[in-house]
Amino acid sequence: MTPEKIFDAAIELPTASRTDYLNEVCKADPDLRARVEKLIEAAEKTVTIYGALGASPRLDSEGRATPDFGKYELLSQIGSGSMGIVYRARDTVLDRIVALKAMRPESQLNEEAAERFRREARAYAQLNHPSIVAVYDLGEVPGSGVYIAMELLDGSDWRTAMKTVPLTLRQKIGLIADVCDGLDHAHRHGIVHRDVKPSNLFLHQKTQAKILDFGIARLVTSSLTRTGKVLGTPNYMAPEQITGQKCDSRSDLFSAAIVSFKFLTGAHPFKAPFIPKRIVNGEPELLRDINPALPVELESVLHRALAKDPDDRFQAGEAFASSLRAILDNGDVALDRDAAAV
Repeated sequence: MTPEKIFDAAIELPTASRTDYLNEVCKADPDLRARVEKLIEAAEKTVTIYGALGASPRLDSEGRATPDFGKYELLSQIGSGSMGIVYRARDTVLDRIVALKAMRPESQLNEEAAERFRREARAYAQLNHPSIVAVYDLGEVPGSGVYIAMELLDGSDWRTAMKTVPLTLRQKIGLIADVCDGLDHAHRHGIVHRDVKPSNLFLHQKTQAKILDFGIARLVTSSLTRTGKVLGTPNYMAPEQITGQKCDSRSDLFSAAIVSFKFLTGAHPFKAPFIPKRIVNGEPELLRDINPALPVELESVLHRALAKDPDDRFQAGEAFASSLRAILDNGDVALDRDAAAV
């Protein structure tokens, strides 16, 4: 696995579990581990290197270098990952606050990484759906690089929301159905996300699901990715994706089902010392083995969505969402209780 892929899986884990995970996947390659740990350090304590790009960055009030993105005034940093940094910024022409996603300067030295970043913007440009974050602009500024300007969301990603935001079971099922609707919209436009996971879903204003980060999405018309090249976050991949086989819209729905199971129970359906191995070779936990108070119908929906064979899963996000909403329509009062108490 590449350092970026291991990073994506490791950053999802609690700090206490990361060491065990890195021990397992990097045990024969200390250099690989060192590279992953550097990515983790960079994500948690952002370091940018503008000199490598020949840039002349702006200086903030304390004399620190900040990139220049033309009409966008950077106000604060609100997130970071292995390839990008996200800023709260102001569009000085339209006087609008946006989220501005910029490539890390060191990533821009990698042409394939830069092309993936541009492809994310092209994917977003084809989509217009309430469950997908809206993109306003794609640009490139000499010395500072490529950026995407998008709507600024208010809330937290699902990784955080699972632990901190109290929601009823009805709300949770509704949010999962909304994610399935958003994926269905992307799939109908020929786009497979390929990295559906808690940190790529956002709970906006505690009521609305938003799908983020189409950076490794596969466009039907693109030749940038091929069968045999594994991209994504292993703990949330479908079996065919882990093994490097062709993945399609049903692979996204499998990933959405893993996230849904965790959103509803707090547990991973393939919990194991090395989760990807169980995803490929083992069976998932049953939802009601984790929480017997959850509806039988909900267990059936997720069990189908987690089928090993793509032909046995829901064939479209619309069908997945409809099955979830059918549960909401049965009038069960338990759905309106705090999900933690169900």
